[in-house]
Amino acid sequence: MSNADILAEAKRLKADAKRHRDIDDTAGALDAMDRAIEILQKAGEPESVRAELADSWGMKGGILRRAGRLPEALDAYKKGLEYESGDSYNLTNSVVLRLLINPLQFHQSRAQIEDARAEVDRQRPVRSSQWWFWADLGLLELLSGQEDRALDAYRHFSGTGARASDYESTISVLEELSDKFAGSNLGASLKSAIAFLQRLKP
Repeated sequence: MSNADILAEAKRLKADAKRHRDIDDTAGALDAMDRAIEILQKAGEPESVRAELADSWGMKGGILRRAGRLPEALDAYKKGLEYESGDSYNLTNSVVLRLLINPLQFHQSRAQIEDARAEVDRQRPVRSSQWWFWADLGLLELLSGQEDRALDAYRHFSGTGARASDYESTISVLEELSDKFAGSNLGASLKSAIAFLQRLKP
């Protein structure tokens, strides 16, 4: 198979995985994603294939996370991070999953969180029109203790024309973390950001 054929087949399998995911067939979704990843890995690592591998591992992580299998989801995001370039899905989700699995890691993770925030911020010139860029940056600013910068990122998020469903997915992550950090300064910042986004939501 040519690389073009491999990419087309991987995209077909990813679409199949989404159909299984949307009817809560986790096993079927994971089977389709594993087949997509397997076929992509046979293609070597040209840039287009690396991008698809990053996306496919991230999608597998999302399916596992939705099923409540957080350690496995984290492993998938970390694998996707090996291929990720110029994006932040696996990077941001790997930070979030570590904290959801073990909130006590927060203080030891501050340097890693700041590195992730700086990496995402470097992508601003090419990704500033994407709502998910601002969602990721806003979250990482909050985790870095920069609430004002986070709210500014969420204003930009609103300015991209984000849909109601985009707000809901962004808020849901903040709510998950807020539950884990209730009663702390971070928990208060997360709740403030949730209220801010709810006011902006169309």
